[in-house]
Amino acid sequence: MNTDSLPFSSFELHIPSGHHQLIGVVPESLWDHTHRSFFQFETILPGRGGIVFAVEFIVHLNDYDNLIIALCDYRPNKPALFIFREPDYPRQRKTLFQREYRENGIFSEDLVTEMPELLALTSFTVLTIGNNSYRIRASLEDRWLDHYRYGKMRVPSLILSVEHIEPTSNRPSELHDLLPQA
Repeated sequence: MNTDSLPFSSFELHIPSGHHQLIGVVPESLWDHTHRSFFQFETILPGRGGIVFAVEFIVHLNDYDNLIIALCDYRPNKPALFIFREPDYPRQRKTLFQREYRENGIFSEDLVTEMPELLALTSFTVLTIGNNSYRIRASLEDRWLDHYRYGKMRVPSLILSVEHIEPTSNRPSELHDLLPQA
C-alpha cells in the first residue's frame, strides 16, 4: 500500500510481534504491515465519533488455539479497550470482520448502535481450559518505533498479557482468613 497519500500524520496504534499470532485487523486501509501499526486517522465524522481499531489474535494455551478479539475505541484523550473470546460473541466478531468494516473501519457511534453489548466488556477476559484458568488482559503501553521517514516515534502499543489464575481450591478462603487463629 502506498501510504504517501493517506490522511495521516503518524502512527496511532502499534501491535508488537510477540507470543500471540496476529491474524486480522480492522480497518485494513489504515494498517501498515511493515511497522505493524495503524495510521492516525485525521478525519472525524460528526455524529459518528472516532475510528475503532479491531485486532484478532490466536492465543495458544495448553495445546489449544483461542481466538481473541481486542477493540480499541481510540478517543483522543482516553482510549477504551475491550476484549472478548470469539466463542462468546461469534456474531459480533463476524460483523466486525466483514468486508465493509474490514476495509473501511467502524466508528464509535456505529459500534454503539450495532453492537452495544460489546461496550459492557472490559479490558480482560477469563479463559478456562480443563482445570486451568487464565486472565487475558489488553493494555496500552508507550513504545518507541523506528520509521524509515520519520525516525523514532513514540507510539501506544496494544499489549496482550496472559496470567494463570490459581484455582480457588488452592487459595485460602476469605472467611478462613478472617477467623481468629487458635
